[in-house]
Amino acid sequence: LNPGHSDPGLRFESIQKDVDSEEVGLLAQFLVRRALRNEELASFFNWYLTVEISANQRNSGILFSDVQKFFFKCLQNADTGELNLWHSLQSQTVIFTQIMAAGNVVNSSREKAFGRTKKLRKLLGPKGHFHELVSLRKPVSLPLYPSIKISGVKFDTAKVLVSTTYPMVLELEISKELETDEPDNYSPDHTDKAGNLDIVNVQKSSYFTVMFKTG
Repeated sequence: LNPGHSDPGLRFESIQKDVDSEEVGLLAQFLVRRALRNEELASFFNWYLTVEISANQRNSGILFSDVQKFFFKCLQNADTGELNLWHSLQSQTVIFTQIMAAGNVVNSSREKAFGRTKKLRKLLGPKGHFHELVSLRKPVSLPLYPSIKISGVKFDTAKVLVSTTYPMVLELEISKELETDEPDNYSPDHTDKAGNLDIVNVQKSSYFTVMFKTG
């Protein structure tokens, strides 16, 4: 299972109707077993399935839904380690669903980017509908970078960009639970010499900037 690209062969698996131990094909069972052993692979696999389900409401979407149900069932029936992984994936889903919901509320407006930015900050602010996103009860892993855990959203720097899709730009506060000594090659722009995301540098920063958009 490649962290960046789940096996495309999964979409050609046969669809079975039962919801027991054998309701998915052998390839899907193999991928689930691999994902159960590694938090990073589990996160990639879960979001790969989620995207495929959303993009394919019919035909293959049914297969991906069955595989995800099987994956979740295995997580819930496993030992403590896998159960913790299940809770982590569920927390990811809840938090990022709320973030996208806030974006949908903002973009339901016909205002320009400046007006939408004010509305977004109000929604995330102390008395806003999504104020709980500012300070999460427990750190949550980023879907694409599971080793990075966030503890909240910085509401006063949230903004909406001028664009046809009006994407949101949010600063996510990085949890310091696993803080280590600052490395010698620390880079505040979060990239290494090749321009790739440097996870160590990100973990040493206070915030990680992410763009969210729909459409």
